[in-house]
Amino acid sequence: ITEHLPYLVELGVNFIYLNPIFCSPTNHKYETVDYENVDPEFGGNEALRDLINEAHKNGIRIMLDGVFNHLSWNAYRESLVREKPDVIIIGEDWHRQNWYLNGDEYDGVMNYGFTKACLDLFAFNTIDASAFRDRLVRLYHAFSMPASEKMLNLLDSHDTDRFLSRVKGDERKLRSAMAIMFFYPGIPSVYYGDEIGLSGGYDPDCRRCFDWEHDYTATPLWKAIKELIEFKKQPALSVGSFSINESDGVITIIRAAESQKLVLKVNPNNETRAGIPPYEYKIMEI
Repeated sequence: ITEHLPYLVELGVNFIYLNPIFCSPTNHKYETVDYENVDPEFGGNEALRDLINEAHKNGIRIMLDGVFNHLSWNAYRESLVREKPDVIIIGEDWHRQNWYLNGDEYDGVMNYGFTKACLDLFAFNTIDASAFRDRLVRLYHAFSMPASEKMLNLLDSHDTDRFLSRVKGDERKLRSAMAIMFFYPGIPSVYYGDEIGLSGGYDPDCRRCFDWEHDYTATPLWKAIKELIEFKKQPALSVGSFSINESDGVITIIRAAESQKLVLKVNPNNETRAGIPPYEYKIMEI
């Protein structure tokens, strides 16, 4: 990862979430046996220190997957905040998320509710644009404002099928879902390889090796995600107000802050709507 930081910098990444890296007898490292030492397969403690130092030089922060399942989270949070006051704690709970978002445990959680809404719209065709809008409105109001701003929004992960595989390889749908994710309040998470069109079924097929043999930086998908990352760093998408509407099957998201207003229009239909081709999107700055 340290060797390929220039690639991540070029893409615009400023935050890296790592799966477990501590000593473990399994390949996925979730059966941690020693939280004090990084597994030698990943280079040991020095490799982690080097990664953190080089990442920080490039404005990139690192998040570790601790798998501390049997600790008191209140006490765990207190100890972390004492050590690093600006620490952020993202939890993973697919069913009881609100339990942990009162400010004394997690800052946010992995937002699989957002994932499911995007899959229902683009992959499973079980909801239309109007129902999708309603789903995101309910999801947005399910959490406090501080928690909403720190939700880790995602389309896929190490625990799921690749989104591109779910939509049968249709990169238009992936790009449009990405656009919605970057315009939705919270932290957008791009699973490694999504930006180059990496496919894969359920775990472990979703953990295929990254292809370093080819240059994907000129592809429409890579360029689209790079552009969305650049937009996310602007005031409207980072701290701006949020509204979502639907008309004639087209989803409109408006984010505004200070003197900037950004508008996203997405057509999740198989026919042109409002001048937008099927499964494409348009961004306007007002």
